[in-house]
Amino acid sequence: FAQDRKTYIVQLKDEPAATYQGTLPGLEATQPAAGSSFKYGSAAVQNYLAYLSQQQSNVIALVGNAPVIATYDTVFNGFAARLTQEEALALRGNAAVVDVFEDEPRKLDTISTSKFLGLSTAGGLWSKNIGGVAINGEDMVIGVVDGGIWPESPAFADR
Repeated sequence: FAQDRKTYIVQLKDEPAATYQGTLPGLEATQPAAGSSFKYGSAAVQNYLAYLSQQQSNVIALVGNAPVIATYDTVFNGFAARLTQEEALALRGNAAVVDVFEDEPRKLDTISTSKFLGLSTAGGLWSKNIGGVAINGEDMVIGVVDGGIWPESPAFADR
């Protein structure tokens, strides 16, 4: 049973591209200035992503036979892999690794976010006006957590 593999998320110490402030020689900052958008296709970002990819490869090589599920570099620097407990412990002791988290299935708290957050209730944000203009989510950035697809979920029910 020593070879039982579980999915782990490995966070590496280098900043992800969206927050990198140019602390490494030869790699300019990629974090956008306040009020500016992140330029994924820019030369600076692509150069830094190449650096992150090499750093990730170096750590992944330490657990060479572990299947890597995904790599992350834009807002989180790390990777997900199927590791044994021994491999996870070994990575935790590596200077390039911030932490190793066992992936755990989680139950979603809501399938109706606007109601859950109080946006669509009386007095909620969607009932507000700014300068006489109704606010209904314009210019808002919404974070989406991929909870997977489960066809029986109430979120897919016809209403």
